[in-house]
Amino acid sequence: MMDIFSVTVGFLILLGTMTLGLHIATVMFGVGFLGAALYLGWPGVNSMVVVYLGSMDEAVLLQLPLFILLGRFWDLMIPGLTTAVKTNLMASMFSAGSAAFLFLFLHETLRAG
Repeated sequence: MMDIFSVTVGFLILLGTMTLGLHIATVMFGVGFLGAALYLGWPGVNSMVVVYLGSMDEAVLLQLPLFILLGRFWDLMIPGLTTAVKTNLMASMFSAGSAAFLFLFLHETLRAG
């Protein structure tokens, strides 16, 4: 277990580097990595890195930024409505489009039968 002194020093380093204007995520990653290295040792940090890099091949890591980008593009394309209304409209249009493609696929499959 880490003692209160180590936690206090880590917190002060966190606040000090954020006060200097560094990005919050970068500071938190650096302080967390340093704390993990002190608490777990280098074998523990190595196993964390292996798990982190092993999860990079997940399909969600590709899909989420594309959906966010598509939602932002849709938001900019339709003026005059709130973002929530535009998002619901986009979801309903994509749902109707996928149902239409499913119908066409089944229709062609059964017709070719």
